[in-house]
Amino acid sequence: MSIKASTPSIDLSLLTMPSAFQLAVRMSGKPHHAIADAMGWSDSVASRFFNVGDDYWPSLASVPALCRVLGNTVLAEWIVAASGGLPGVAHPVGQPLGVLGTMQRVEAVAREVGDVLREAGAAMTDGKVDPVEARRVWREATHAVTELMQLIAGMQAVVDAGTEHGCSE
Repeated sequence: MSIKASTPSIDLSLLTMPSAFQLAVRMSGKPHHAIADAMGWSDSVASRFFNVGDDYWPSLASVPALCRVLGNTVLAEWIVAASGGLPGVAHPVGQPLGVLGTMQRVEAVAREVGDVLREAGAAMTDGKVDPVEARRVWREATHAVTELMQLIAGMQAVVDAGTEHGCSE
């Protein structure tokens, strides 16, 4: 099994732990039950992990195994980004999205969703979806999720800042 690094265009320092966890799970493409089974989580533990409203997270010691199960390093990279990055390695500091930034993110999300619809429509013209077509749709859906997570992260930064952000960007 190969583990892929997260999408480089997303600033993980903008994400909260719940957002990073959701992104990692979505990027895996695996259903919750498959992740829980691979991690050896009981139904009740899995239910808590996948419930965004519950402040219950995998232990730090289990993050490497979880990255292997998910097939990506989003959580590991989030830990580095959330801690301010590695010494000597520049990491962009996340800024709350103002009105202009929000509109740009919404536009990017809409553009990516349009790409998903285009690829899905092309894939389903013959009533079947083959692996190559599925990969194209998956790739476009991943781009849409990345853009949406950027929007969510920017909005979360506004919430966390506790102040309004206007058009002065």
